[in-house]
Amino acid sequence: MSKKISFGLVIFLALFFLTPTKTQATELEEPVSGVDMVHFMMFVRWGNVLEEPTYRKKTVYDGSINLENSTSTSSAVGRVSLTRELLFEKHDENCDKILTKTPSVSWQSCIYNHLDGVKVLVSGQASDTLTIHTAQGDLAKTVKEFYETRTPIIQKLANNQEIVVKIFPVRKKSYFLTIFWGGGKTTQKVDFSGSLKIESGATKSKLMKALRFEEKQGDNIASQTEKEITWNSYILGGQDGVLMKVALDKEAAAVKDAALTINFSSPEVNWQKSFNLIDLYHQKIVKETIEVTGVTYNLVLAVTSQPNRKLVKVKNKTTVYMIEDETKRPIPSPDVLKENNLSFSNIETISEEELESYAQGENLTYPDGTLVKGSGPGVYLISEGKKRPIKSAKALIRLGYQWKNIKKIADKELSSLEDGSSITENSDLPEGSLVQETGKKEIYLIEGGRKKLVSSDILKARGYKSSQIMKVKEDLLEKFESAENLIYPDGTLVKGSGPGVYLIDQGKKRPIKSLETFKSLKFNFKEVKKIKDDELKNLAEDKEMVGE
Repeated sequence: MSKKISFGLVIFLALFFLTPTKTQATELEEPVSGVDMVHFMMFVRWGNVLEEPTYRKKTVYDGSINLENSTSTSSAVGRVSLTRELLFEKHDENCDKILTKTPSVSWQSCIYNHLDGVKVLVSGQASDTLTIHTAQGDLAKTVKEFYETRTPIIQKLANNQEIVVKIFPVRKKSYFLTIFWGGGKTTQKVDFSGSLKIESGATKSKLMKALRFEEKQGDNIASQTEKEITWNSYILGGQDGVLMKVALDKEAAAVKDAALTINFSSPEVNWQKSFNLIDLYHQKIVKETIEVTGVTYNLVLAVTSQPNRKLVKVKNKTTVYMIEDETKRPIPSPDVLKENNLSFSNIETISEEELESYAQGENLTYPDGTLVKGSGPGVYLISEGKKRPIKSAKALIRLGYQWKNIKKIADKELSSLEDGSSITENSDLPEGSLVQETGKKEIYLIEGGRKKLVSSDILKARGYKSSQIMKVKEDLLEKFESAENLIYPDGTLVKGSGPGVYLIDQGKKRPIKSLETFKSLKFNFKEVKKIKDDELKNLAEDKEMVGE
């Protein structure tokens, strides 16, 4: 569904980027009623979110996010699903642990001097109540109220702590679904002809393309309507598949029982199963095995999405986005793109339909640790995506920053950045600081209120420059407990001594199980980084990558 951008467009985009873009305006849409089904990404953080911590004792924030159904209609349709955990540092066995990932999200969490958080996908009837519960306080609103909120929601708690929520709406109630079948290890050709059918009133589907069909083998799409697609498919060790668009109905009552039924109708396979469309949207990847005369075949249904840090745009449109945790983040200038270790040459063109399936995120900002200023005298540090004013030259020097690293940006771009708390002579090292104790060789990144050891390979992979390393005194660094070592950034391709290749995505390794998948995802073998087997083993594994 995507293709690399041409050199001519690279030049055009570079010229366009000379003027920073504003955060994308909210699209006009129909008003939301209580019976409507809405979808959004929700970013929830708790603890010392907004200011430097003044209370550093252990605080328990065990909690959950769940839907309370307003009607019997919504009882089987609402879902809250974990997309990503944020800064869960596992202080001890009873802290910082995700307990459930769907249909509600729950956790154990302990805060000492910073914050924890989650990103979740919410699908719910507008009149339902969505509750964020923690041991320190709750935040509850209707789904409609959350969906229509455009500024951060702040719930103040004891000890200058808070719950902070940001909402990123999904405007188009549709998604792309890749379906593959086959893969059995046999020399016998098997007839996997069949159909898929939408089993609800108004929900529709659209065939985008057939995948890996071989005409000489008799593979073809036999028929297609908004409700049903049929095919002829013959498997001999490989896989066939289809890419389709699923449009969910607006009303929750219609979505409740919406299902997709796959039927392999040939006498030798004779297999059928139905899949709830909201379940698929939240699970992302579903796998089934099919036994045919003693041979195991696979069926994979995967919601199509670009991996984190992928750069995309729509043909004939200039705005470039970075995909992050299923949101699209507009990139306001070429400097922001460059400072985030991204490249024009990696921009891919996707369909407008695919772009609209992502939640609308905030503008991408300069990476944490960047010093910026406008035409005025004020100097700011980017930390956790906000601009924090540095109140004095002494504060800047004490924390190890160098005047030569201050980046001058347009006043318009500076004013568009969210304001953060001031940095004074008494401030601790801010989030995103890359630091080295004077006279020592170890380099650390301050993240989540703790220090993470950074190897030279990961320093390079993350695009850090030696000039960004701040030399600090022991008393500044010793305040921070050690956390697990920093890992490779999202978007990195890695392998160990074996043949397997993985993509780092949302902080985990995702296996790429075939050459066809690797090629269809437009990856380059030259970009695969060989790492130590122990490093590879220590990376948490997530669902496999699915291509076309």
